[in-house]
Amino acid sequence: MGTDRVSPGVAAVILNADRTRVVLHLRDDKPLWSLPGGPPDFGESFTACTVREVKEETGLNVDIVRLIGVYSSPEFWIFSYPDGNRAHAFAAAFECSVVSGELAANCSDSLDAKWFDVNALPDNLMPMHPRVIADCIGNKDGIIF
Repeated sequence: MGTDRVSPGVAAVILNADRTRVVLHLRDDKPLWSLPGGPPDFGESFTACTVREVKEETGLNVDIVRLIGVYSSPEFWIFSYPDGNRAHAFAAAFECSVVSGELAANCSDSLDAKWFDVNALPDNLMPMHPRVIADCIGNKDGIIF
């Protein structure tokens, strides 16, 4: 039997200039595409974590543009791992802009990193991320879901 845990984290929505494409990376722990992000290190702020995770997972250097919202709905944010462990994620989602770098899977956490058309997202996308992307594109702020 696995372990249940609460997992604070961040998610970064990185759009191109005309807001028609979004950066996703292919996770190594589940065969799913995902927004860049993850849990903060001890003593690390959510914004610093976002910048670090994006760099680690995609090779891109970003600036934080704005907070989109905080997401924790158990319907979408509880997920299981192949080893039987489960996590209830509480994620602060930020819109980010690219300042430099080349898009590439940049660490052991990422098997691939690509731009996707926001109207043609992969079928194997983390189930909660389409909502976050739509909220960002819709210029929604202060979402609590």
